[in-house]
Amino acid sequence: FPSHDKQIIATGGNDSKIKLWNVNTGELITTLKGHTEAVWSVAFSPDGENLASGSWDNTIKMWDVNTVSQPLRRYRASIFSVRTAH
Repeated sequence: FPSHDKQIIATGGNDSKIKLWNVNTGELITTLKGHTEAVWSVAFSPDGENLASGSWDNTIKMWDVNTVSQPLRRYRASIFSVRTAH
């Protein structure tokens, strides 16, 4: 899922990690760790500053893209998809 400025793509995977990629170079920017099972839904906020991730571990996590060391918030629920409101 691309960021607002379309410079970063976020991917989730079976390894429970979220990866942020530079669109222009294809290089891995960083890896976000915090889920315990596969991450299968990611979405940037409209301003591109935050990222929501949904996982099979029944959590949604909110991340600050600029300080990605820990999730900002955690929510527990059955997750099918996360998306932003525009």
